[in-house]
Amino acid sequence: MIYCGNHFCAYWFEGICMKEDIRLDNRGVCLTCVQVDIDRSLLARQRAQAREYREGLEDCAKKWLDNLDFT
Repeated sequence: MIYCGNHFCAYWFEGICMKEDIRLDNRGVCLTCVQVDIDRSLLARQRAQAREYREGLEDCAKKWLDNLDFT
């Protein structure tokens, strides 16, 4: 099992490389990687949605914590 952090590689699946063996250069960069071409506007929309979702969770947690009474 080869762990991978490149979410834009075609062989990436939930943090694991789907290839059984890969080649690395002298800096440890994968030479087997096939970059997925993603439309920049789609990527920008997805990033904005992810930020909004995360900020919503943080706001919800803050409100919940503010309402706790430890007395």
